[in-house]
Amino acid sequence: MADTQAKLDMDVEKSLDRVWASLMTGRLSERIADAARLAVARHMVAAAQTRQSDVEAEDSAE
Repeated sequence: MADTQAKLDMDVEKSLDRVWASLMTGRLSERIADAARLAVARHMVAAAQTRQSDVEAEDSAE
């Protein structure tokens, strides 16, 4: 558990460092757009997997 918390703390610190660097270089809007695209992609994959599971369940019920 301590290792997991330490890794999470390090990931958060790295993320904050990247945000700070983005602010300093004026590229924060690009980072926000990248994060939004990644979130949409993850959502689409999850939705597709859910739909695939639903279809497979329907097929096995028939």
